[in-house]
Formats: sequence, structure tokens, C-alpha cells
Amino acid sequence: MKHLRITVFVFILSVSVVVSRAKDIDSSVVNDTDIEVYNSVSEPWETIFQKIGGTRYKISSKKDRKFKIILNRYQNPLPMIQFNWKGYTVCYYDYFGISSNGKELGNIVQIRNKEKVLYDIRGNSYFYGFKNDVYSYVKGKEDPYDIFFRDVTGDGEPELFIHAGTQGAYSYWTMYIFRMTENGPENIFKYYTGRVGTLQSSQMDKKWESHWNDRAWDIMNLRCYVRDIDNNGIPEMIMANSVIEHLLGQTHGPYALTILEWNGKRSFDKTRKFPKLARKAALGYVDDCKDNTIPSDDTYFYISDHLMPYYANMILAGQEKKAREWIRKNGKVEILEWLDDKKEIQLIHDALKLKGIGERMKKRKEYVY
Repeated sequence: MKHLRITVFVFILSVSVVVSRAKDIDSSVVNDTDIEVYNSVSEPWETIFQKIGGTRYKISSKKDRKFKIILNRYQNPLPMIQFNWKGYTVCYYDYFGISSNGKELGNIVQIRNKEKVLYDIRGNSYFYGFKNDVYSYVKGKEDPYDIFFRDVTGDGEPELFIHAGTQGAYSYWTMYIFRMTENGPENIFKYYTGRVGTLQSSQMDKKWESHWNDRAWDIMNLRCYVRDIDNNGIPEMIMANSVIEHLLGQTHGPYALTILEWNGKRSFDKTRKFPKLARKAALGYVDDCKDNTIPSDDTYFYISDHLMPYYANMILAGQEKKAREWIRKNGKVEILEWLDDKKEIQLIHDALKLKGIGERMKKRKEYVY
């Protein structure tokens, strides 16, 4: 495959995502005298408040009558978004592109007990699913409770989801899950999911439910879909993972199916326990029930965007041998060279090992096109 590759170095705007405990944190988010930050606003907030007037707007949940999200027109000291969670306050500050005391602020999520900061998460693009679709929640088309809460431990108490990411063309997501204990909020999950690491809305869940029995799945639009697949009382988290995204230079997919389940102490990879679902994901990239479907032109694109993700998901389905047989039967020259390149195939196997994947992807700054 060397003749198919041109190595270039792409340096991404990388933003460190840090979760800190209260003892390490200055509870003040920014310097009060920083005029640039004080009373900062952004879209679509300003448009919303121009229509409704005032400086505070509440969005109520129909699913949980006690749950309300508060939008504040002006930030510092107030957060842009805030809501109560069992006596604790979750705050979101949108300071992307703004500096205070010579430091880039980015976006900040804090979980507070009154004035005490328990968790401080910094990066960019938090609350993405809510912030970008805020009109759907203002108009009542979506319930705000659904974008932040799902029960993933099977105890009947929904956990809080927070999504941390970077902005720009090369955006990546880390998904955090918090549960409430007798000692307060506890971070039980930190998972690096790549570009689609956000909790799905209820409307997206309904869409996936309608396609559940389809022969093939298009997982390009799959976010975090929570569903008890095996009816054991503990819901699985079904996601499209970007662990294979950059193996051949891609920047917007493709993805490997990932299914995680809580075992009482941690969430573990259960994908290979559901081979039929991994097979659906594979068929979304290549229909191996048909022969002579491989195009003769733009071979590299077909390998990177179709054959490689098909192969990866077939590994998860336990059908690597079938994938190799079909590719060998239908492929020519460059495709067969890729198939017989042991290093290339091993890279796929290595990427599907999720242990430590967050740190591996976070450090990667070299891409191959």
C-alpha cells in the first residue's frame, strides 16, 4: 500500500479536556474585571432573547416535571446554561475564542454544590446536542431531559451525560457519565468516542428503533443510542466509534460499531457479543452478497471508505474469513495488495482494541492521505 500513500502532517487545533476535583480549582471562572468576557453573548442566544425579552429563559421538561434548563443571556458570573440535578447545579460557560489574564478560556462545564466546584471540565463544544438544536427545545419539539440523562447502570436512576469536544473540521468527543451517590456526583465513565460521542435525542432514538431490523445499518449517523439489547435489565450504549477513522487518512468517518455495558464497576466492550449487529454495520459499507460491485476507478477511496470499515466490522462480527474471501474474489491489484499487507490488517485489529484508545488518539497528530 506504500504506493497509494502520501504522508502529510496535519496539526489539529487540539484542546485538552481536563476533569478536576474541587481542591485543584479556583471557583471563579474568569476575572471580574475582564470587560471582554463580561456580558458576553453568542448565537443563537441573542436572537432568542431579542424575541422574548428579559435576561433569563426557562425550558421545562415534560418527562421530568422538576427538570428545567435555564438559559442566561449574559455570562460572568452567570453561566450560559444551567440546571439543577438532585440538589447540585450543572453550569456551562461558552468562552470559546476568549482570553482572560492571558489564557484561552474555551468552554467550561462545572458541577457545583452551591459555591463549591466539585468537577471542572474544560475543552470546547460542550452541550453540543442541546446548544446546536436549542430551537427544538425552545419550541417543545424535543425534551431537554433526553439530551442529558439516560439510565445506563440498570438501577432505574438516569445518569448525567456530558460531552466534551473540540471545534473545527477535526472535532473529537469525549463522553463523560456521572451518577448520583450518597456522597454526591461521581464520574463513572470517560470514553473517547471520536466525532459522534454525543447522546442521541429521543427523535433520533425513534429513527433507530424503526431501522433496528434492517438488513444493513448506516452507522455514519449513529451517536450514543441506549437500548437493552439482550433484555438483561442493563441497557447497552450503542455507538459508532472513530477508532479506525485515520488508518487510511480519513477525517469524517468511517466508523466501527461499539457496544458498551455497565458491569457494576465499569463499562466494558461487548460488541463481539452481538455479531449480527456488527454484521449490519459491515453491510452498511459493502454488500458482500453481490459480486463484481467494486469500482475500477478511485481504488484508494473505495478501500479507505468502504472496504476497510467493512473489514473492521466483519472482524467484530467474527467473520473476518468471509470478508477476506469476498474481497479476494472481487478485488484486483491495489485492493489485493492492501488485503495481503499484514501490517495494514494488523492496524485494524489493533484499533479495535479499545483499551487506552483515548490517549492513543489524543496524542496522534500525523495523518496519512
